[in-house]
Amino acid sequence: MPNYSFVVSPSFNPFNMQEMLVPFSAYKDAFEKSEEQYDTLTQGADKFKYLSETLPEGSKARQIYEGYANDLRTQAEDLAHNGLTMGNRRALTSLKRRYQGEMGRILQADEAMREEKKLRQSLGAQDTSLLYANDNLNIDDFLDGNTPNLYRISGNELYTRGAAAGKAASSRVFSAGDAGSTLNGYYRDYVQKLGYSPETIRKFYEDMSTIPELQRAADAILEERGVNENLSGYNLRRARQSVINGMIDGAVYQENHSPQRDLGVMTLAEKTADARQREQMELSAASNGFERVNDKWQYNPDVDPSLKKAIAVAKIKAEASGKNGNNRTSAYNTRNKQVTMVGAKTGTKYKDSNDENSAGTPIDDLSTARALSEQEFNTLVDANGNIRNPYLRNAIGNGNLSDYEIYVIPAGADAEKHWWRPNETTEEDVYIAIPRDSKRAATDNSGSSSTGSSSGGENDIPS
Repeated sequence: MPNYSFVVSPSFNPFNMQEMLVPFSAYKDAFEKSEEQYDTLTQGADKFKYLSETLPEGSKARQIYEGYANDLRTQAEDLAHNGLTMGNRRALTSLKRRYQGEMGRILQADEAMREEKKLRQSLGAQDTSLLYANDNLNIDDFLDGNTPNLYRISGNELYTRGAAAGKAASSRVFSAGDAGSTLNGYYRDYVQKLGYSPETIRKFYEDMSTIPELQRAADAILEERGVNENLSGYNLRRARQSVINGMIDGAVYQENHSPQRDLGVMTLAEKTADARQREQMELSAASNGFERVNDKWQYNPDVDPSLKKAIAVAKIKAEASGKNGNNRTSAYNTRNKQVTMVGAKTGTKYKDSNDENSAGTPIDDLSTARALSEQEFNTLVDANGNIRNPYLRNAIGNGNLSDYEIYVIPAGADAEKHWWRPNETTEEDVYIAIPRDSKRAATDNSGSSSTGSSSGGENDIPS
């Protein structure tokens, strides 16, 4: 039997029921408090239960969460099965301390990741073209105060920069030329082209190397904005395409068409007018001693009616001057003095070699005399009909072309031959000024004269 004994004395005071329940009540309170703390830790840890479901097994955040959650579950089960013990009480204290460290790290990383997502959502509402270095944010990248690559770039900004580069490059591309006939062949289409042609732009869209200038500009934009360094894969391709699209839209192509009259093609009306003008020119040329030789107009004094008339008059005067000295001869002499022959350069007086009464250097052959060409006429006479050559103007007195018919003997005509100068020729053009018929007074067969000419002399003309 056990060796014990009971001592009962008046001082024995046993515990009553209430006093006996105090330890149990304290245990119960401690148990419930521990259980509540376990529940609080479990609820806090369960916020990151998604890490086990979404992150791969090698994730650092998942490992932290699962390690803590497994220990917490083990100790909570121990508390439920074995009650409150010194072991699980120490474990609870350790888990509370670990929660601040391990789960606190995850909590901070989660808050930083949520802030970044919130910022991206706000920016995306303003610009849907934003491109990020990392589209899928991972809590592992935010652990322990770390920050992932948060680079972002606007696709709209890249497009704008590309458009400016395309516009600047295309403004330096210019070409112009004749694009052929237009408007029924009467006009030439002169085209000015500014910028890259649509065909060139289409090739550039498929292969940037077809326009090296734009390719270099695109690479410079991407490099300057840090795109090549921070973006990769799909986002890098999107960024480059934004630049290309901007360049294509900015490289505006313009064509300016300027139809210009083709002077080598005549309309029907112009052809009719030209034929009429040619006909009139031919008639005029023929009436002035010109004829066609091998499709070229050449002057022929033998067919010049005006020259024939002048030569005939000169010969008649020359013959008349040597016949008699009566009034008829006087009338011829007077008239002959008004037929003036003067050198164009020196003002030397010339005469027909058959004229024995007039002063001047004789010319043997008048057959080379001809009418003035258009160029010679414009050189000799001004727009008002006045003669410019001072020698001819002084020789005829008033210098008004309307009073005279003018002919020219080109330089090289034979002058009177003498034994001491057998081959003498004129060294200058010789002008012949013949008074028009309206300036000569008519006479009758008797040789009577009518005076009163503007020059003050007698202008007797025989019948």
